[in-house]
Amino acid sequence: MDNISLFNYVTASVLRLLYENFPNPIMLDTGKLRVEFGISDEDWHEYRGGGNSIGSAIRWLGDEGFVRYASEAGRGTAFASAVLTAKGLSALNRSPDVLTPKPTIGERLKEVGKTAATETITSLVKAALGVSG
Repeated sequence: MDNISLFNYVTASVLRLLYENFPNPIMLDTGKLRVEFGISDEDWHEYRGGGNSIGSAIRWLGDEGFVRYASEAGRGTAFASAVLTAKGLSALNRSPDVLTPKPTIGERLKEVGKTAATETITSLVKAALGVSG
Protein backbone atom coordinates (compact mmCIF):
# COMPACT_ATOMS: atom_id res chain seq x y z
CA MET A 1 0.00 0.00 0.00
CA ASP A 2 1.46 3.39 -0.92
CA ASN A 3 1.49 6.30 1.53
CA ILE A 4 -1.58 8.06 0.03
CA SER A 5 -3.62 4.84 0.10
CA LEU A 6 -2.51 4.24 3.69
CA PHE A 7 -3.43 7.85 4.59
CA ASN A 8 -6.88 7.48 3.00
CA TYR A 9 -7.49 4.18 4.80
CA VAL A 10 -6.33 5.55 8.17
CA THR A 11 -8.30 8.78 7.72
CA ALA A 12 -11.50 6.89 6.82
CA SER A 13 -11.01 4.58 9.81
CA VAL A 14 -10.35 7.41 12.28
CA LEU A 15 -13.27 9.50 11.00
CA ARG A 16 -15.56 6.46 11.18
CA LEU A 17 -14.48 5.73 14.76
CA LEU A 18 -14.99 9.35 15.87
CA TYR A 19 -18.36 9.51 14.06
CA GLU A 20 -19.55 6.32 15.75
CA ASN A 21 -18.62 7.74 19.17
CA PHE A 22 -19.73 11.34 18.58
CA PRO A 23 -20.16 13.50 20.67
CA ASN A 24 -18.17 11.53 23.24
CA PRO A 25 -14.42 12.24 23.20
CA ILE A 26 -12.29 9.09 23.01
CA MET A 27 -8.65 8.09 23.43
CA LEU A 28 -6.93 7.27 20.14
CA ASP A 29 -4.03 4.88 20.84
CA THR A 30 -2.23 4.37 17.53
CA GLY A 31 -0.78 0.97 18.47
CA LYS A 32 -4.23 -0.39 19.28
CA LEU A 33 -5.73 1.30 16.23
CA ARG A 34 -3.12 -0.28 13.94
CA VAL A 35 -4.31 -3.71 15.09
CA GLU A 36 -8.00 -2.74 14.98
CA PHE A 37 -7.65 -1.25 11.49
CA GLY A 38 -5.80 -4.36 10.30
CA ILE A 39 -2.72 -2.50 9.04
CA SER A 40 -0.06 -5.08 8.26
CA ASP A 41 3.38 -4.95 9.85
CA GLU A 42 4.82 -4.46 6.37
CA ASP A 43 2.66 -1.40 5.63
CA TRP A 44 3.16 -0.03 9.13
CA HIS A 45 6.95 -0.14 8.94
CA GLU A 46 7.44 0.52 5.23
CA TYR A 47 5.40 3.72 5.05
CA ARG A 48 5.98 5.21 8.48
CA GLY A 49 8.58 7.53 6.95
CA GLY A 50 10.21 8.02 10.31
CA GLY A 51 6.85 8.74 11.91
CA ASN A 52 3.61 7.10 12.82
CA SER A 53 1.14 6.95 9.90
CA ILE A 54 -1.95 6.94 12.14
CA GLY A 55 -0.59 9.70 14.37
CA SER A 56 0.42 11.76 11.35
CA ALA A 57 -3.08 11.44 9.85
CA ILE A 58 -4.74 12.40 13.16
CA ARG A 59 -2.40 15.37 13.54
CA TRP A 60 -3.16 16.47 9.96
CA LEU A 61 -6.93 16.14 10.57
CA GLY A 62 -6.46 18.29 13.67
CA ASP A 63 -4.38 20.89 11.83
CA GLU A 64 -7.07 21.11 9.14
CA GLY A 65 -9.84 21.50 11.73
CA PHE A 66 -11.69 18.20 11.25
CA VAL A 67 -10.86 16.77 14.69
CA ARG A 68 -9.59 18.10 17.99
CA TYR A 69 -7.85 16.41 20.87
CA ALA A 70 -6.80 17.57 24.31
CA SER A 71 -3.23 16.32 24.13
CA GLU A 72 -0.79 14.22 22.15
CA ALA A 73 1.57 11.80 23.85
CA GLY A 74 4.63 9.86 22.76
CA ARG A 75 5.24 11.65 19.44
CA GLY A 76 1.85 10.75 18.05
CA THR A 77 1.24 7.40 19.73
CA ALA A 78 -1.84 8.57 21.68
CA PHE A 79 -4.36 11.38 21.38
CA ALA A 80 -6.49 12.11 24.45
CA SER A 81 -10.11 13.24 24.24
CA ALA A 82 -10.33 13.13 20.45
CA VAL A 83 -13.64 14.24 18.95
CA LEU A 84 -14.98 15.52 15.64
CA THR A 85 -15.21 19.29 15.32
CA ALA A 86 -18.25 21.00 13.84
CA LYS A 87 -16.35 21.07 10.53
CA GLY A 88 -15.63 17.34 10.77
CA LEU A 89 -19.21 16.45 11.66
CA SER A 90 -20.52 18.69 8.89
CA ALA A 91 -18.20 17.01 6.37
CA LEU A 92 -19.40 13.55 7.41
CA ASN A 93 -23.05 14.60 7.31
CA ARG A 94 -22.82 15.72 3.68
CA SER A 95 -24.16 13.47 0.95
CA PRO A 96 -21.87 13.32 -2.08
CA ASP A 97 -23.60 13.71 -5.45
CA VAL A 98 -22.15 10.42 -6.70
CA LEU A 99 -24.17 8.37 -4.21
CA THR A 100 -27.79 7.37 -4.81
CA PRO A 101 -29.71 7.10 -2.56
CA LYS A 102 -27.98 9.82 -0.61
CA PRO A 103 -26.49 8.42 2.60
CA THR A 104 -24.15 10.82 4.38
CA ILE A 105 -20.40 10.29 4.14
CA GLY A 106 -20.33 9.28 7.83
CA GLU A 107 -23.07 6.69 7.28
CA ARG A 108 -21.23 5.40 4.23
CA LEU A 109 -17.95 5.08 6.18
CA LYS A 110 -19.78 3.06 8.83
CA GLU A 111 -21.28 0.81 6.14
CA VAL A 112 -18.08 0.09 4.25
CA GLY A 113 -16.00 -0.52 7.38
CA LYS A 114 -12.73 -2.36 6.93
CA THR A 115 -13.74 -4.22 3.77
CA ALA A 116 -14.07 -1.28 1.39
CA ALA A 117 -12.13 -1.10 -1.83
CA THR A 118 -9.33 1.46 -1.96
CA GLU A 119 -11.25 3.48 -4.58
CA THR A 120 -14.32 3.69 -2.33
CA ILE A 121 -12.28 4.81 0.67
CA THR A 122 -10.39 7.35 -1.44
CA SER A 123 -13.58 8.86 -2.88
CA LEU A 124 -15.22 9.10 0.55
CA VAL A 125 -12.17 10.71 2.17
CA LYS A 126 -11.86 13.20 -0.71
CA ALA A 127 -15.55 14.04 -0.43
CA ALA A 128 -15.33 14.47 3.36
CA LEU A 129 -12.23 16.67 3.15
CA GLY A 130 -13.50 18.66 0.18
CA VAL A 131 -10.62 17.58 -2.06
CA SER A 132 -11.29 17.57 -5.80
CA GLY A 133 -9.76 15.28 -8.38
